[in-house]
Amino acid sequence: MAKKKPDYPKSKIVAVKEEIHGVQCKDDFRWLEGDADGKITPEVAEWTNQQNAFTRSILDNLPGRQPLKQRITPLLERSDNSLPVFAGSRIFYFRREGHKNQPCLFMVDSVWGK
Repeated sequence: MAKKKPDYPKSKIVAVKEEIHGVQCKDDFRWLEGDADGKITPEVAEWTNQQNAFTRSILDNLPGRQPLKQRITPLLERSDNSLPVFAGSRIFYFRREGHKNQPCLFMVDSVWGK
């Protein structure tokens, strides 16, 4: 017996066409990039909330999810630095704090950290 297809949230299509470097490009989902200033619109926020709710409804019900989450969570909560990237006299690296979703970019002027 075939599984029922999930009831995915709807994503509207708003066709936008533009020429980029002489090539005609079509983007049906440009509206998801927000307004002209790149700010999230209420419509994009609502779409995101619907997508997140749908995703949670699937992931939260996976068998074995809780033991896996209990094992992975402490591993992701530790802080970590990326490998350094040298650019002239400056050194760049990412630092991820365990409780934050995204790493932060750091720059020091020398290997001595000034």
